[in-house]
Amino acid sequence: MITIIGAGIAGLSLGWELAASGADVTILEKNKIANGASGAAGAWLEPRPGGGKLRALEWAALGKWPQYAAKLEQESGIAFGFRNDGVVHVATLENHNKLQVLAEFHSESSSNLKWYGAKALQELEPNLSPKVIAGLYFPRACHLD
Repeated sequence: MITIIGAGIAGLSLGWELAASGADVTILEKNKIANGASGAAGAWLEPRPGGGKLRALEWAALGKWPQYAAKLEQESGIAFGFRNDGVVHVATLENHNKLQVLAEFHSESSSNLKWYGAKALQELEPNLSPKVIAGLYFPRACHLD
């Protein structure tokens, strides 16, 4: 028997896959399902910056998510809002340098990054704070609701 501690997205996904392959699985959770980080809000899937074998594995896994999401929704009957239309990280004057550093780290593994100025961001999302001065679009990031 395999015991998994934690009924968040990782624990439940792992348990589901193991059970589908014939393993006897028990998932333990001290609170409610998806009570911690998995249930806090919608999330995006985006490999960490940098190169190397682990980052390459993360990017390869991300590429499998559209098929995995479709399989999960079909077999569970639950639509969980998977989208693969990217994510925009925004910056104010105070944290603009951090966004530039993030762009430098990610440039090794993703050449499709796109910078947006304040005006372009306001056109995309009129409800953004006027303090937002720039954004960096990561086209390969995915979303889960």
